[in-house]
Amino acid sequence: MSFGWLGKFRQGAWKSFRHFILQERRDIGDRIGIINTELARVGEIIVAYSREEDADTGVFRVTEERIGFYVTRKSSLEKLVQAYIAQGGNPFDISHFFIPDRSLVGGYDEAGQVQAADQYPYGGLVYPVSVEYGDSLDEYGSYPGGYALIRKYPPLRMAGRQDVDDEAEPYRNYTHYARRWCEREIQEKRDELEHRIIKLCDLREQLLEERDELIVQAFGGISQAVGAGFNQIRYTESLRVPRIVDLIDSIFYATFEDGHPNFDEANTEELDPKHTLFPDLLPDEANTAI
Repeated sequence: MSFGWLGKFRQGAWKSFRHFILQERRDIGDRIGIINTELARVGEIIVAYSREEDADTGVFRVTEERIGFYVTRKSSLEKLVQAYIAQGGNPFDISHFFIPDRSLVGGYDEAGQVQAADQYPYGGLVYPVSVEYGDSLDEYGSYPGGYALIRKYPPLRMAGRQDVDDEAEPYRNYTHYARRWCEREIQEKRDELEHRIIKLCDLREQLLEERDELIVQAFGGISQAVGAGFNQIRYTESLRVPRIVDLIDSIFYATFEDGHPNFDEANTEELDPKHTLFPDLLPDEANTAI
């Protein structure tokens, strides 16, 4: 494929790729508009969690108790959730629907009081915990390193990691026979709808990443469609597309006095035989990308 290369490529391949990505820049505004339309169509699911106050410290924490479920009206997700509920499903059973960007992490004042309302337990992320050391060897107990901290994680409920296949065997058989006569109904009324809901939520995340991460990193602060600002802390200046183009142009081509590349003159000082960016062999490779 013409753009399948990464670290080793020739001048003609770069020139073709350069033209393509700079041409695509013109469609950023339309692309963002389509993404916004698709986000509105897909909708969003938000789960509300209960908070509790520690009696000793007065610090609030978000528990895993789910007390509310919200979905965007007239969206594709609303229609799927309605169908799921109509089939007897409980939306709380599908997922915790964590959104880490909306959760406050470490937002406590010096008195230990929460400064703003956290929305999700564990900062909206499920991650493995580190080992908890006691004051003496007698206090170590089971080794929790690597445990997922969410309540549904089995070792937290079974006194640690252990081989329980023998104990589970009879229940596995009972469950199999209890399920086998209605497997098609389980698939239609639960599995397929749950899968479609999760896939739409995944699509929403991908669209948000494309709009707010990939496009902004590529042209933030340069294209009017993206916006005038560019967060130097969140994004890397040297990885913006114009910066990359300038860098590779300076390797392939000589430059005019004003700094613009001279596409008719190769940069013979940079393109030595050991360089992974190499010039075209003319006339054989003229005007080709592969």
